[in-house]
Amino acid sequence: MQFIMKKQISHFGLFLIFLSVLPSISFGCRLWAIIENGSNPISSSSIPVIMEEIETLYQQGHLFRDGWGLAFYYHPDSLISFRSPKSTADDSSEFWNCVNSNIVDSTDVQLALGHVRATTSGAGAIPNPHPFIFQNNSEKFSFIHNGTISKSLLYDLITEYGSNTYWIESNPPQTYGNGDWRNEGWSKVVDSELYFLLIMKLIEETDSILNGIQKAITQISNFTPPAQMNFIMSNGQSLYAYGGQSALSYTDGSAFSHKAIMSRPPETGIASEITWIPIQKDELIVLSGNTVENYETFSGYNSGAPYFIQSEFSIRPCFPNPFNNEINIKFNSGPFNTIQLSIYNIVGRIIWSEIVSTQEDQIIQKTWTGNNEHDDPMPSGQYYVQIRSGDQAKTQKIIYLK
Repeated sequence: MQFIMKKQISHFGLFLIFLSVLPSISFGCRLWAIIENGSNPISSSSIPVIMEEIETLYQQGHLFRDGWGLAFYYHPDSLISFRSPKSTADDSSEFWNCVNSNIVDSTDVQLALGHVRATTSGAGAIPNPHPFIFQNNSEKFSFIHNGTISKSLLYDLITEYGSNTYWIESNPPQTYGNGDWRNEGWSKVVDSELYFLLIMKLIEETDSILNGIQKAITQISNFTPPAQMNFIMSNGQSLYAYGGQSALSYTDGSAFSHKAIMSRPPETGIASEITWIPIQKDELIVLSGNTVENYETFSGYNSGAPYFIQSEFSIRPCFPNPFNNEINIKFNSGPFNTIQLSIYNIVGRIIWSEIVSTQEDQIIQKTWTGNNEHDDPMPSGQYYVQIRSGDQAKTQKIIYLK
């Protein structure tokens, strides 16, 4: 299947369009993300709808002209990103080549994010705009943001008001060739990247994505309204989206085989007929392959919200994957004290298992060496890691290569 490249609009024609829609435009970046249901590759039935969503993002990039970026997860630890300092109007061929090669012609992409930028902080026309990328152990995180947050505030929160600069010195923000971020390059640092760095620092400290996000939002929300804090973030397994004043809307995957999040959904075509659900003020949603989770009044300073959400019962991306010697299996016990860790072969037979005694909300790491319960080596192939407690189970595919 091939899609016809959209014709570029002349600058004068674009200006006339801009004037005609000016009353309805709220200025700011535009965000888009999708995840296929069941954590599967994007299905052919979803592609026409996804292309309408991307076309909408592309047209928005004609108005918000300070760069575009796209990121595609082929699986959680395989992330490809494309960025341009140009507008989608001025970089149309590159934009659509990127879309066609990773959406239309690919059968493996499971999750994607996109962003068109309108500069409100830091350098304009930066060479690598959103999505920002951060690797935390084996997980590759991506982040896109719309809003303006004080860079001084974010620096103070990351450094604990200047008392501990080690983390930011080890993970410095970019200045795009404009000097040292601590001195002359500071004016070119983008607030969105500092926002992302604060979230990642707190995810590392709490060893929980939800706890890290909530702690960051709680700290910022005492000084900044949620309307300036809209973001979409992913670790390749789920989409995390936070919003204010209905600046983001999402679909729940019931109409088509994918879930989507957008700043401004399409107003025509099939995608416009889907129910787009606005994310409410101070609400976090988590879209995964099979679930939609909603956390209302998410920041800890709001009445009735927990300051920390108990870490979810979850399995982290196993690493390395594929593996040829041993593989590390890391999981969070959530509310459980006893967990069965099992390895299944492709026909669903348990070949190795262990009962793990743990405390609630504890991070556990185990290693599997590719042998069965009798310590016999298993052949190369596809296997499944599962953690189970009662009727709760989480499963992940792994590949063994000798």
